[in-house]
Amino acid sequence: MSIGRFQNTSSFVSYQDAALGIKFQYPENWMKIVHYSANNSRIEFISPLQSQLEIFPPSFLVGVSKTTSKFTLDGLSKTILDKARESMVDFNLLKSNSTEFGRMHNN
Repeated sequence: MSIGRFQNTSSFVSYQDAALGIKFQYPENWMKIVHYSANNSRIEFISPLQSQLEIFPPSFLVGVSKTTSKFTLDGLSKTILDKARESMVDFNLLKSNSTEFGRMHNN
């Protein structure tokens, strides 16, 4: 599997959190960092450094937040994108896909 300029030859393992209702696979040699709080949970996975010169290794983050029923997936997406545009001068969304979760719909 190739991710950008990185070649991944590791095998994958499953991560599952029944309380959060999530399950997925990630490379077994990636470091896992779990953060739990009352209303938010984050699971971060970070690739091993490819060289001593590498500052930002490939990573991905899964976030789960408890919200009220008045909070929509569309609203959450808009808020996150607005904050990204405010905090990162060169932010440019290259592609956006429609996603459905149960009865919720996001464009």
